Amino acid sequence: MQFIEELKYLLRALGNRHRQGQRPNVLLCATPRGGSTWLMEIIASQPRMKFYDEPFNVRRADVARAGRFTRWAELMPEHVDTAKVFAYLDDLAQNRLPHMNPRPFRRHHRLFTDRIVFKIHELEFMADKIRQHLQAQVVYLLRHPIPTSLSRNVYPRLDYFMRSPYYRERYLTEAVWGEVQRIHQQGTDLEKGVLSWCFENVDVLRGGNVSNWTVISYEELLLNPVKCCGYLAERLNLEDMDALLKSIDEPSSNIRMSDQDTHKILHEHDKQARKKKMVMKWRGKVGEAEEHRAMAILALFGLDVYTAGRCIATRSYLLFEDTQAPGQVAA
Repeated sequence: MQFIEELKYLLRALGNRHRQGQRPNVLLCATPRGGSTWLMEIIASQPRMKFYDEPFNVRRADVARAGRFTRWAELMPEHVDTAKVFAYLDDLAQNRLPHMNPRPFRRHHRLFTDRIVFKIHELEFMADKIRQHLQAQVVYLLRHPIPTSLSRNVYPRLDYFMRSPYYRERYLTEAVWGEVQRIHQQGTDLEKGVLSWCFENVDVLRGGNVSNWTVISYEELLLNPVKCCGYLAERLNLEDMDALLKSIDEPSSNIRMSDQDTHKILHEHDKQARKKKMVMKWRGKVGEAEEHRAMAILALFGLDVYTAGRCIATRSYLLFEDTQAPGQVAA
């Protein structure tokens, strides 16, 4: 078994030759199970593009092998070593950790590359510092907190968020802290998932400098793919529009983690119906009262990006006027 593992890492190391080109790399920031693998693969459809899939996920074997970060606490604002983060990213960018390369034969794996998309779920509080260090372009992907939470089995950083003075002092008043504690201790699994989603997004949505970021939502990317791909192509200097549009219709490589309902929807032939069902399918699993309780958690954090009764982002977070929720009639 050890021999097989070593062979896999050797193939990764031999399977890519990277020489950085003129165009900046891409930093894709998102919440786990928020569609980030799908968007990463859409961006990675471009010629000579390489990807790093969650290089800070301490649960992953390749990350453990790198030996840089082994505990979630190291990625929290109270304990992070910024120089260590930057050095790790530099090593990845310069292919000095070749065992972290994409697996050969994975979709969009390439032998020769000159640009990288880094998919990162952690370090939200220093995302713009990372952007500046890498001189990268940031894509920030949003997804409705309820389907995101329903897709997750664990919330590994929630306890760390609750113990962090950084988040409590910046974003939570004394008046709401007691309710946040109650949800953490006594809430349903869905409520805890939404609570984790709020911690994972609040620093960007309320405190981040995102004026030069590319912010896009999972739902709008599904419902308005041509315009969204055009927007991504223009913002990120992506040259192959046909490859972007083709990738939109391909399920992500981690589709095995999705439930049976999702697999069933993805096998439907009607593309438009399929996309609408992907946006709406969570409603069959969550009652109206449960939805309102879960979405009220966003208000505790002062977040208005998604609201109860609406399955897509609020209008100010949408890119295009003609993006409509399923069943909604255009004005």
